[in-house]
Amino acid sequence: MSIVKVEELRELAHGSIDTSYVAVGSHFANPIFILNIVNDTDGGLYISYNGSTDHQRIPAKSSFVWDLNANKDTDNQLVFRASTTVYVKRDAVLSQGAVYVTSVYK
Repeated sequence: MSIVKVEELRELAHGSIDTSYVAVGSHFANPIFILNIVNDTDGGLYISYNGSTDHQRIPAKSSFVWDLNANKDTDNQLVFRASTTVYVKRDAVLSQGAVYVTSVYK
């Protein structure tokens, strides 16, 4: 039996999100297998896992869940490595909300 653990919630208020990538809190301390990103702002956000490349976009008032092991084979576990940081940048002026990152590990 494996026990699931959750790292501390990371969040970044709309006023701190710019047109250049900004880290949402600190890097992961553990290998993460479920990642939930909630965009509670009034504008779209680009997400990066290296701070320079657009990896995905999350529209305003929406969320994204990445369950890396939902369809894995039995021998391999997919994870974001410890030390990965989630970065965000905006595609329009934001006037409210924040972005939230929840990360789950074993």
